[in-house]
Amino acid sequence: MATVMLSDPSLQGIRLDDLRRLKELRTEHFGQRPEVCAELPRLMTRYMKAVDNPDDPPELRAGKRLKYILENKRPIIADNSLLAGTTTTRPVGVIVYPDFIALSIWPELETVHRRKKNPYIIAPQDIEELNLDIFPYWMDRTVQEVARKLYGNPLCQQVMERIVFFLCSKPVCISHTVPDYASVVKRGLKAIRAEAEARERALGASPEEQKQAHFYQAVQLVIDGVLAYAAHLSQEADRLSKVEPDPARRRELETLRDICARVPGERPETFQEGLNAIWLCKVALHQENANVGLSLGRLDQVLYDLYRRDVERGMTPSEAVELVGCFWLKLADHVPLVAEAGEELFGGTGSNQAITLGGVDFQGNDAVNDLTYVMLRATELLRLRDPNVNCRYYPQVNPPAYLRRLCEVNVTTG
Repeated sequence: MATVMLSDPSLQGIRLDDLRRLKELRTEHFGQRPEVCAELPRLMTRYMKAVDNPDDPPELRAGKRLKYILENKRPIIADNSLLAGTTTTRPVGVIVYPDFIALSIWPELETVHRRKKNPYIIAPQDIEELNLDIFPYWMDRTVQEVARKLYGNPLCQQVMERIVFFLCSKPVCISHTVPDYASVVKRGLKAIRAEAEARERALGASPEEQKQAHFYQAVQLVIDGVLAYAAHLSQEADRLSKVEPDPARRRELETLRDICARVPGERPETFQEGLNAIWLCKVALHQENANVGLSLGRLDQVLYDLYRRDVERGMTPSEAVELVGCFWLKLADHVPLVAEAGEELFGGTGSNQAITLGGVDFQGNDAVNDLTYVMLRATELLRLRDPNVNCRYYPQVNPPAYLRRLCEVNVTTG
């Protein structure tokens, strides 16, 4: 698995000028100022006001809400990308989580567009909706306020708010959580849903077992939501393909239509399907977990078999770099919401979505492979803030040429 078959692992023959799609997408990305997107808080608030049942167990409440959001999320396929779906409705979106830390930006809605450090664009209608409808509903319903009410404003919360208030994302998904994307690639969500359903049926009527049953029911609900979002993207790709004048782009849209009709429900069969499957699951996770260190793990290991099969079918290193580059740019389509005080401390921070390459496998064998080098070349060409690419080097196991390549990429990207 770790044998390098590339004639030139550095892939220096692949240049950004030759990858017109990536060059254009990169130029567009750096030409965009982040824009606050009100889609997620709007859908969350609508659900909580009109649909939520407070008597449901917490697992079911969370599952039903996320399913609703995914079913109603706008399906967007960015021009010229080889992946479908977006984190927000904006080219580079600022995600608003009203139940966590978003209210810290409330006093700045009218001024955030003109602050000196990392200003955000925000539409007047979104200011009005956040001011008058969304944020007032969440004033006493955030994680912090619920904890204050339930536990009598505990000392640990007082310390957090008075000394390190800017780190109030601690109650949510942080510490570089890495979801099990390998199961999505190896099994598909439908198989995971079937397993959750079988486990639910096997449970008894005891309170503890019923709590487990609620969790498995929530898993099924969320997967149904992800599959609904993928189906909507498939329909959107089909619609766009019918009006696309360029034959080459029309074929790409037809491919995306077929991909989104299959994954992430079914097990991916191609490298492009694998990237799309992981991306759609990540979009879904971002509708629930705050945008702080939600990472991807060892992608060169998770996707290697799909990559290798596509290479055997004729995929070139240049095509592989282009697909990875599209994925990297998707990961950069959103930025965390940071209030002005936070910008003084963490100005310019990204989402810190960590990807780990190279290193060794579970048996201690060399895990560096061709895909490792493809991902390094995409990183070198694009030089994005996100994803946060990390590489493991194990002396006497990983090849010296790999270490030299890591040094080259570090020097090139700064």
